[in-house]
Amino acid sequence: MGKENGTFIRVGATSRPADAVTLRELEIIGSRLSYDGLQSRSLLGNDGQYNDEITQKLCNDIHRFMEKDGTPCPAVTKETLESFGVLKRVNDDFVPTNAYGILTNSFLTEYDCSIVRCACFKGTDKAVFLDKRDCEGPIYDQIDQAFQFILKHINLGMKIEGILGLDHYELPPEALREAVINAIVHRNYMFYEHVQIAVYDDRVEIVSPGSLPHGITLEQALNGTSCPRNPVIAKVFQRMNIMEEWGSGLRRIQIGCREYKVDQPEFIVSNIDFKIIFRRNSKKSAGIDTLDDTLEPENDTLDDTLEDQFIQILKDIPTADQTIVAGKLGVSVSTVKRLSKTLREKGILVRTGGKRFGKWRIAEKDK
Repeated sequence: MGKENGTFIRVGATSRPADAVTLRELEIIGSRLSYDGLQSRSLLGNDGQYNDEITQKLCNDIHRFMEKDGTPCPAVTKETLESFGVLKRVNDDFVPTNAYGILTNSFLTEYDCSIVRCACFKGTDKAVFLDKRDCEGPIYDQIDQAFQFILKHINLGMKIEGILGLDHYELPPEALREAVINAIVHRNYMFYEHVQIAVYDDRVEIVSPGSLPHGITLEQALNGTSCPRNPVIAKVFQRMNIMEEWGSGLRRIQIGCREYKVDQPEFIVSNIDFKIIFRRNSKKSAGIDTLDDTLEPENDTLDDTLEDQFIQILKDIPTADQTIVAGKLGVSVSTVKRLSKTLREKGILVRTGGKRFGKWRIAEKDK
């Protein structure tokens, strides 16, 4: 049948004809290469040069991310980008690869540029838009833009620990962010389609163009088998401390949901995309009260005197619960919750330690 008509790929339990993009990808893999590691002449201007300003910004951004944990590291240079595979040296000149264009989103044609397209819909279908945003710029900046969009449109509640109410989203933020990273890092950049994020009343869907890398089944991917489609981008993101080791992303999403005590996400593989679906919980789930329910309007006024009294009670009785504090202040329990939220926003209540075993304390005032 020939290469074009006689090449088939396995998707789940079925064999399907390979499309033109898949054929091209198979040829690249057969040459022991990756698309993101190929030289990209389309990034060169009419003078045969690429943009030094964009290159310096990429170096500075990578260095900034590498030092986020406070560990000093050497400056990132063109030679560093060469070691990552972002640039290649040809006849003593540096030539950009597709990874360079993807990371900086600086392709000369709009068809090659990548964005994350986000939308929030009313109900459970795409009939009515409530909000939408196209996340642009370098793909590492798109991650935070898309992540914040999701957080904006899911329920933010309150989980009680001791006498304090902690902000608590209905879905695990770490798992959501990991899913966004996975969609951007491992997508097939040979497709012109964009990563799509849709927030519905009952679910959050994150869709990444391109099926799983060839030779990897969903079961293997969930068990940690690593075969990155874009190894250059994955390597850069690891050095930037954006992602963990290869093959850990889907497992981290599952673990995050399990520890958060929400439903496990659904993973759907097709021959054109990879989809992760998070099922949204009701407003009251896993012992969480939403802010709408717990911080309802009331007659108690939050003035400075009330805040000072609240702080003094916490100093005198560190183990006091909300009922005791409310009784001593002569206010309702919901007012105590509002007070704790206000003091946290002012930086008076400070969190020390991790999320699971950390504690709240009264911050020391500046002398």
